This record gives sequence, structure tokens and C-alpha cells, in this order.
Amino acid sequence: MNQNLRQLEEAVREHKADLGFATDPDVDRLSIVSDQGYCIGEELSVVLCQCFVLPKNKGDIVVNLSTSMLSDDIAAKYGVKVHRTKVGEINVGKKMQAIGSPIGG
Repeated sequence: MNQNLRQLEEAVREHKADLGFATDPDVDRLSIVSDQGYCIGEELSVVLCQCFVLPKNKGDIVVNLSTSMLSDDIAAKYGVKVHRTKVGEINVGKKMQAIGSPIGG
């Protein structure tokens, strides 16, 4: 983990924040820090977003081929399908547009 995320983790703990968010310079990656001050990782970030979006806006999920099977578990819970693309946000984004997906990552 890079120094910036360590600083964010410390800041969340110090300020008793509910969450911390960090993005990379081109904003295509998101890191979430829990209320306990720990980075939860990309895989769980995608799943948390799926759990937030799907109850409100049901539709198929789009993820890339390097994503774990956790998305399949979430899809099964909400009765939707998982579509997998080549790695790269452009591939995920294009597939989301093509099928009208409410969530991808």
C-alpha cells in the first residue's frame, strides 16, 4: 500500500470519520477506507457498490476478467447476470453502455 493510503487510514482514525475515499490521478480507481481506518481493497469496493446500487436499480453487472467470483454471488442474490470483459475500464464501460448496466467495475 502506498504512503498516501496510509495517511488516509490514519486521518480516518484520527478524525473518527465514517469513510475515507482516494482516487488515482485519472480517477479510474477508487480506494475506500473503512470507519475503522483500514483500506478495504478494490475487490470489496466493487461489491459494496453493487450491494448499494442493485436494490435501487436492478440490472446486470459488468466486471472484467480479473474480478473475483464475489460479483457472481451478488448477482445471484439479486437475480441478475454477470458480464465479464477484457481488463480495462474502457471495456467495462462500453459493455455497460451496450447492455444498460447500472453498475460495473
